[in-house]
Amino acid sequence: MLSSLSIVALLVAVAAVWRVTHALVHEAGPFDGLTALRGVALFRGVLGCFYCTSLWAALPIALWLGQGLVEVVVLCVGFSGGAILIERLSGGPMPAPALWQEDPQPQSNAEQAVSAAVLRVDPPPKESNDVLLRP
Repeated sequence: MLSSLSIVALLVAVAAVWRVTHALVHEAGPFDGLTALRGVALFRGVLGCFYCTSLWAALPIALWLGQGLVEVVVLCVGFSGGAILIERLSGGPMPAPALWQEDPQPQSNAEQAVSAAVLRVDPPPKESNDVLLRP
């Protein structure tokens, strides 16, 4: 089937996967139905992640278009990857970056004095345009 999959069918499938995934993850839906669906404990983990949801949204289309297990897996991953590319290019919400924060180590009085002396930097003297007033 992959050899007979036209570029138009490929683009339509990727766009469909993106649209369904975007609606499930980011939109409220009619009567806030999709928001309520995201609140169900069973779906909370899957529908909170665009990447995970795109795989599930791509699976039915891949099953429909693919013949055999290998084609279904390749199409599913490909459609999901295309949907992720569209999401990134469209400027949609990105996952929050991982932040690293360490608690400061307690310092002794001597270490505090040294670090305060090292951090204190006097600004350079201001330059004057008047040659006679330069120090």
